Amino acid sequence: MTNRRRQRHIEKLLEEFDVPDKRRAISKKSNIRWLLRNVGANNSDHPDINHLRKCLKEILSSLMGDSTQDQTNQACT
Repeated sequence: MTNRRRQRHIEKLLEEFDVPDKRRAISKKSNIRWLLRNVGANNSDHPDINHLRKCLKEILSSLMGDSTQDQTNQACT
């Protein structure tokens, strides 16, 4: 999955989560890191929380240039 498709998927998932609007811009690494740390605060019982975290980790790894993560971990679809 391309980064852009992954981003759209994450943006769609985030519509169902209670997070600040300014943190929904996942084109910023700082927002992805913030979401990974804090998304569970008001959403711990959300059924897709683990999937969202996995997707956020994948996109962050991809943005950081970890090509091995991108090729071996295709769970975010």
